[in-house]
Amino acid sequence: MLIGGRPMDKDEPEDLHRLCLSFARPTRRVSVVGAAWNEPGYIAELVQHYAGLGANAEDAGLYERGDAENCEIVARLARADLIYFAGGTPRQLLEALRGTPAWQQIFDAWCGGAVLAGISAGSEVMGAVVVSQTAGPAGRRGLGG
Repeated sequence: MLIGGRPMDKDEPEDLHRLCLSFARPTRRVSVVGAAWNEPGYIAELVQHYAGLGANAEDAGLYERGDAENCEIVARLARADLIYFAGGTPRQLLEALRGTPAWQQIFDAWCGGAVLAGISAGSEVMGAVVVSQTAGPAGRRGLGG
């Protein structure tokens, strides 16, 4: 599910986030990936937001490429029913995830029925090609390509 084009704010329709949860398995475990922004305060707000919607939400702890190689973080992603990619910089998110155990686990979770949702950069990188200011005029290969 792709949500909006800017980071979440108080005016963002709550229904979009409820819709994401409605597609998740009944355990409603949400893991929030912050690698596109690398701002723990923003990620904490997203975790609190999903917890307020009745989900068992947590910060995935994935902020940079080294985190994407961490076994504990990969295990956290394996337990998620919904993996939410926060907004920020597409290039930063691509560089943190591409070719890592974390991305493989995210892909495997999706194949197993987990919901992937993203806002702004978190949604941009899911396609085959990412076209953005940081990707340059020709774009970059996205995570979905």
